Amino acid sequence: MAEPRIPDPTPEPYGDGMLLCVSCAMMAALMVAIVTLLLWATTAPAQARDFDSANHALQACTDYINPDANRNMFAQGDCAGVVRTIFYFGRTHFNACPPRGVTIWQATRVIVAYIRARPSRLHEDFRNLAVEALRAAWPCRNTTGNPA
Repeated sequence: MAEPRIPDPTPEPYGDGMLLCVSCAMMAALMVAIVTLLLWATTAPAQARDFDSANHALQACTDYINPDANRNMFAQGDCAGVVRTIFYFGRTHFNACPPRGVTIWQATRVIVAYIRARPSRLHEDFRNLAVEALRAAWPCRNTTGNPA
């Protein structure tokens, strides 16, 4: 029975007489992966913050309420999903009570108008401004008819 071959750590000839160090190539690939990961990790928080901002969401929501806009379809869906979620939990969690029959499209129009009227707040979280907009447009009323 033949003994298993132990790899030789010395460089092997490669092509036209150049030497290739297998462990050196693996180390270089590992270093590239680490640098790439570090660069990605340091830029991710800044991108995440902007992604949640009203500044970022405003264009997508504007496109969503414009029937002729065929761009940013994924972002439009993201806007509609956020608005739908806030709309769904409005009565129970956010003190926003839109009347029956109000659509997500109409709620998005209210939110876009609210944010456009407050350009100094575009850096703030879109979700918080959306809740404010729906609460301002349709506050819940208690049994005495006053806002809750």
